[in-house]
Amino acid sequence: MRIGYCLSLTGSLADNSRSARLAHEIWRQDVNSRGGLLGRPVEFVRYTTLGTPTTFPGSTSG
Repeated sequence: MRIGYCLSLTGSLADNSRSARLAHEIWRQDVNSRGGLLGRPVEFVRYTTLGTPTTFPGSTSG
């Protein structure tokens, strides 16, 4: 099961996202160790905003 989301993975805001990324990975590992969601392993698809809101898919700002 793929879960996609946007997060500042690079750029000036990347440090702010570090704890969120760690929490997501801990959750994913825990869920997958229990058999996944609906019996399927969880996989994340992350898009970076590069620290600017106008660069992520579906953005209407800017």
